[in-house]
Amino acid sequence: MKKVIVSCFLFFHIVLMAQKKPIYLDEFGKKITKKEARSFSNYEMPNNYVLVKYQSYDGTISDSLQNKIVDFLEKESGTTIDRNKVVVIEGNINEGNCNIRNMSIYHQHVTKMKSFKNVHYTEVISQYNPKYEGQIVDQNGLIFGSFFSYYKWKIPAIEKCGGTLLIFPNNQFIRIAGDGFADEVFKILEKVGN
Repeated sequence: MKKVIVSCFLFFHIVLMAQKKPIYLDEFGKKITKKEARSFSNYEMPNNYVLVKYQSYDGTISDSLQNKIVDFLEKESGTTIDRNKVVVIEGNINEGNCNIRNMSIYHQHVTKMKSFKNVHYTEVISQYNPKYEGQIVDQNGLIFGSFFSYYKWKIPAIEKCGGTLLIFPNNQFIRIAGDGFADEVFKILEKVGN
């Protein structure tokens, strides 16, 4: 009799778990609806969670975070950054082929980026890789933890590609996930002026 009761309990428990609706969480751990999640990249995770990665988002950062990022970039690159310029950071996740330098048009991309007089361009990588010598390593996750939180998700490497972060002098920012969106970045920079 005990075996029957235990078996029934396990059966109903499994049925209830299977019927449990997924919980959708955005990059920042905020619950969102399935409808809100439909427009973005979704990744099913254990325990009925679905993580949602935004293609792009924007907002405002604090003076403190902006100063920490600029100070970090200056220290690691050995250069001074004009705080009246737009800071453009190519965020490269050190997995798979997710690095701006792997693009066939990399040199044209950098040349065009450097043609903008109001831009300070830099490349940051999530962890050291000798193949990408010269890229700033964000070993404490200042940039990646703040803007590319999905770099720690357990999803296929190709889905984790970093992207581009633009930080404007007025503390506004735009983060675009993934690679291959150079045209979108250039359109934004052209609107801001050169």
